[in-house]
Amino acid sequence: MKLSNLTLKSAHAQNIIILILPFLMFHWMLPFISDWTLGNDYPYYSIQEQMELMFSLKTGSFPLYVPGYLGGQSASALTLGQIYHPISHLATLLPGYWNGKALELNTLLRFITLAVAHLSLFAFLKKLRFSGLMAFILSFVTVYNLRMLDLFRYGASLESWTGHIFLCSAIGCYYLKPTKWMKPLLIIGATYWLICSGHPQMMYYGLLGAGLFTIILPYFIAVMLPDIHVGIRNVITFWLRVGFCCGIGILLSSAYILPFYFD
Repeated sequence: MKLSNLTLKSAHAQNIIILILPFLMFHWMLPFISDWTLGNDYPYYSIQEQMELMFSLKTGSFPLYVPGYLGGQSASALTLGQIYHPISHLATLLPGYWNGKALELNTLLRFITLAVAHLSLFAFLKKLRFSGLMAFILSFVTVYNLRMLDLFRYGASLESWTGHIFLCSAIGCYYLKPTKWMKPLLIIGATYWLICSGHPQMMYYGLLGAGLFTIILPYFIAVMLPDIHVGIRNVITFWLRVGFCCGIGILLSSAYILPFYFD
């Protein structure tokens, strides 16, 4: 009983560390405390474009056209503003967004999503029977690296990064223990999060990486967990189900994809 309680406390401690880790990693730019940011690109491209789009919606219009922006292009030019992404709409609901705190609130939300992405990948690695320490190290170096820092600089790119991690973790957990509704919904939601991130190039890379992950996963797990039977019929069924869920996520994102493509 004591050993079980100790293991449970250790698991809780690991989760807490993961949740506060972004605030420790980026202590030099803590929202509402520090005046530092990742650079001029971060507040200029992502935050200002988001406010342009959200103000249009707040005033009861839809920004088909943005006068003055880069010579007066359509709202597709403001794709980094993430008009269809949950993080933009959640930010506007937080107190202070329209009173000069949009930058701090967006940074806070991105710290939280980094923590949740780390936690989801950590949980998947634990299901692969990695030890707690090894799962933490592998998930840490995957989530936090110089590439992630560069993506953070453009704001919307970070949602492509976290969306990719969410999608791969959801697919991996679904393969290990499929459920009827919950995990397919997580795959659909992660696909939507990735596609509507607002940075198309990074979205393409994220989808490509998730596709390769889905193809390789059954054979990787066959090596890691030999007790799990991998049959060609089961693998094909898994691929089709994941493809179906991702297809639904793509359809849900069509309000963003189609106007952007045809603009």
